[in-house]
Amino acid sequence: MKFENQEELIVEAERKSAEIFPGDNYDSVYFPKCGRKDWFYFSPSSYFKSNTITLDMIQRLQKGGNMLSIGPGDGNLEWLISKGFGIPRNSISVSDIKPDLNIKRYNFKSYEFDMTKPWPILNEKFDYILFPESLGVAVMHIPGDRRTWRFSDQLDPDTERIINGQDPKYPDFFIQVIEMDVPIVSKKYEIIKEAIPYLKPEGEIRIRYGLHENQQKAYVMTKLKQENSAITFPQPNEGENFTIKVP
Repeated sequence: MKFENQEELIVEAERKSAEIFPGDNYDSVYFPKCGRKDWFYFSPSSYFKSNTITLDMIQRLQKGGNMLSIGPGDGNLEWLISKGFGIPRNSISVSDIKPDLNIKRYNFKSYEFDMTKPWPILNEKFDYILFPESLGVAVMHIPGDRRTWRFSDQLDPDTERIINGQDPKYPDFFIQVIEMDVPIVSKKYEIIKEAIPYLKPEGEIRIRYGLHENQQKAYVMTKLKQENSAITFPQPNEGENFTIKVP
């Protein structure tokens, strides 16, 4: 089935979600089936509604692309992508520090490692590396503010410049202050940097939750540009979503 736009894709994702998960309340947040109430999952179709999963991504996967999902939870999103849109199961890999028991029934290729530590050698590369909510969740234990209010006369305009694709006026000062005042974003950058070598040419990292603060986005964008000036950040990088594309 071909889709003309994102809206049509969303409608199909909702229809397929109801078909694949009959009787389950997967149109909103829900608790894992293990019975624990100290965390919850977002509905699989919500990733389509938030434009984390987009039409071009589905089309690339349908044409033979592959994806690694880091911290996939129960795997229902990945199963919706695979079963709902005709993408071979072996095109999707998953990784978690301790996989949810539910995801094992889907028989995706699976890795087990802690994303916050040096990554193991994976021996493959991916068109997409997806962090559903896992990037933000993985560093929740790190104390400190999510942004700094110091030197706002310099930092706020530079944040806006960076987000809009321009060079900051004070790049070294910007990085220094953010690293000092917002230590959590340094760890997020380290995790992203570990993922980048496992992207194929023109591959993308897609993050739904974890870099929704513009100051943090600007820091990561500046650091990555210093590593590789050809890296881009496709729009829309707004709200909860953040996308990184390698050349």
